[in-house]
Amino acid sequence: MFVMLCKGIRYGEMASNAAESFNNWIKEARNLPITQMVDAIRMQLIRKMFARRDHANKWTELICPTFKTM
Repeated sequence: MFVMLCKGIRYGEMASNAAESFNNWIKEARNLPITQMVDAIRMQLIRKMFARRDHANKWTELICPTFKTM
């Protein structure tokens, strides 16, 4: 019954853009063997989290600067 109600495209443009962005972000790692690819993506995530943590540690206010200006 549920399948009959959900005809049409299952995923919208947003899912496609997210996948394309991720694929572009891991572009260099995509041609590596699987274990090296996973390790390269893990290292990219670690670097991104470190940069964000480092940036957040420099905040002097109670809330982040983006919400403070709103």
